[in-house]
Amino acid sequence: MAATFCKGSTMTEEPIPLLDLTGQYRALAGLLQPQLEALLASGQYIGGAAVQRFEEQFAQFLGGGSLEAVGCNSGTDALVLALQALGIQAGDEVLTSAFSFFASAAAISRVGARPVFVDVDPATFNLDPRLLEKSISCRTKAVVVVHLFGQAANMT
Repeated sequence: MAATFCKGSTMTEEPIPLLDLTGQYRALAGLLQPQLEALLASGQYIGGAAVQRFEEQFAQFLGGGSLEAVGCNSGTDALVLALQALGIQAGDEVLTSAFSFFASAAAISRVGARPVFVDVDPATFNLDPRLLEKSISCRTKAVVVVHLFGQAANMT
């Protein structure tokens, strides 16, 4: 994708990357590199002790007790697992934000359900609770809420 900009009397096009995580990586590289090297040296890329430790520590962080956590390779797969755990299937509708990364709708589609987009509150860019309530139909089975820009959506 490219955007057209007017610079003086000439128009120029500059590419806009779909998703650029290099800035986040650079900020965390010092913490991540030793962990990545240890993981690569272990040869256990799927499952293994590191994933088990993560799942146990995350479950404790969430409150412990009988809680369990499942490590996923992506947020998309985490959403798919959550929707499957709820029994979401073909013919169901799942409400989600109209302003989100495409994984929100992709996960809903992957389980066979239909994403229904709900507009956002212009002040927060999160789901507008009033519009959400109006969007609920007899086929609505779930809502995928998106917390955006470090700002939690109104869950009340």
